[in-house]
Amino acid sequence: MGPRSRHTTQEGDAFCLLETTYFGAKTIKKARLRFATAHGDKDHTFWRHVLWSDKTKLELFGHNDHRYVWRKKGEACKPKNTIQTVKHGGGNIILWGCFSAKGTGQLHRIEGRMDGAMYRKILANNLLPSVRALKMGCGWVFQHDNDPKHTARETKE
Repeated sequence: MGPRSRHTTQEGDAFCLLETTYFGAKTIKKARLRFATAHGDKDHTFWRHVLWSDKTKLELFGHNDHRYVWRKKGEACKPKNTIQTVKHGGGNIILWGCFSAKGTGQLHRIEGRMDGAMYRKILANNLLPSVRALKMGCGWVFQHDNDPKHTARETKE
């Protein structure tokens, strides 16, 4: 690391990592604001009938981001100042799950790359059992993101 990476310039600029933002972030923010405006007046009884779902990637070893630590000179290799890693990242798993105000639903491990057919199979095997286990009753609302797999005509049927 060069001196610029550890110190600020005379003007006060610091050498930092760029923050990442999703390409469609402005569109997503507008959609979220529309959703919040349209549903902000709903009471708690409405939200008890909403089932939320999403998928996530869990790193089995290590982290997908940069970590920083304040340390004294000469203490770089002390265990409290290090993060253990394995070569090639150590792998990950991708999970689909759902939850509501009444609790968590089923969790499903996604093997391979998920396409529309796999998503529909996950819903067929996990959605209704979760609704029954959570005692959602009639008139429940299924909430997911706008991934094309989720909004395809075959999925909506």
